[in-house]
Amino acid sequence: MIKETGRRVDAILRLVGSTLIGTSVLLLFLIAIAREVLGVSQDYLSDFTVWMVVWSFLLLLGPTYRAGEHVSIGVIFERLTGKARLVVTFFNTLCTLLFGLIVAVGGVYLVHSLIASDQTYARIIRVPMWIAQVCVPIGGISLAVYAGLEMWQLVKSFRPGQSKGAED
Repeated sequence: MIKETGRRVDAILRLVGSTLIGTSVLLLFLIAIAREVLGVSQDYLSDFTVWMVVWSFLLLLGPTYRAGEHVSIGVIFERLTGKARLVVTFFNTLCTLLFGLIVAVGGVYLVHSLIASDQTYARIIRVPMWIAQVCVPIGGISLAVYAGLEMWQLVKSFRPGQSKGAED
């Protein structure tokens, strides 16, 4: 049940993130055409496209981490075995978890301050800043949840009699 839910969340985040990045690339082309052919101001469209790219990146943080496609120290890590490998994995996961939590908490404070101060992007259409910035805590929470699940698996593997990678 939990694994199936995790797979569904992965699929949803990947679909939304991929759709956002694909749409933003399409919009970049449309912006160029609209600016050159129709004389449309690029300010609003450019901001919107940038925020779609940021949203897609932040939404994909968790699934990317889970898939092992994050920034890592692969050259060194691949040579490690046993307890040394578990310790490095634990440290890497702990750093990722802390980073996700910091981004999530900081993002919540950021969004709260933007809502409280009623800040908007002053372009053609006034858009509340919190709408664009809410992706920061969402991405941080996603990364923290995925790193937390990984940490849970690592802690379980450290239990006596269950150490899967500590034979060496």
